[in-house]
Amino acid sequence: MQPPQQAQPPQQVQQPVQQAQQQAQQQQIEYLNMNPNQQMAIMLFAEGIKRKGIKTFKKDAADIANVMKNRVERGFGDSITEVLTAPYQFSGLGSSEFKKALTGNLTDEEEKMFKEALRISKGVMLGTIKDKTGGADHYYNPDVVKKDPSWSKVYSKTKDGVAHRFFNSRNPVKKKPKDNRKDYKQQQINDLLYNGEKKEGKFDDASSKARK
Repeated sequence: MQPPQQAQPPQQVQQPVQQAQQQAQQQQIEYLNMNPNQQMAIMLFAEGIKRKGIKTFKKDAADIANVMKNRVERGFGDSITEVLTAPYQFSGLGSSEFKKALTGNLTDEEEKMFKEALRISKGVMLGTIKDKTGGADHYYNPDVVKKDPSWSKVYSKTKDGVAHRFFNSRNPVKKKPKDNRKDYKQQQINDLLYNGEKKEGKFDDASSKARK
């Protein structure tokens, strides 16, 4: 019969957790100290679009980068750093892909994609890569989320990308106009009854104002 295993002291159990937390904090500091072009490139890489290959990456990365830029210009944050590190906004923040790009631990194919991300982010920041999203400031990947986010029913969709859908919060979805033809017909009848006589195609000022 083997002797019972002794429980590890609390310090030994907590040590790996503390190391992971310290490493995450160090990576966050490193990211915050980078220039905006590098920060945007890392986030583009981390957002998961690379999984569909470099062709998809090139097409959707420019649109996503412009969303990031639009958010800065519209006050979602005072800088690209604030926009990219805002809580619960970009799912790539702190992900495994984020850490790979941050540490440079990339495969040859990933290295090509990251260089492309740097080129795109620089072009968007300088304005040489134009916004083709219709001014979008929101997006999501329907293949990743379990259900459409609630804001997708409020903001107007401006573009269907290769892997993402883009929305502009400045253009809320317009409600379908009410069909008031029945009300208008009733107003005609009321006008005729009120005036005591039938007027063919003519209405007084009150009824005209009521129809507008």
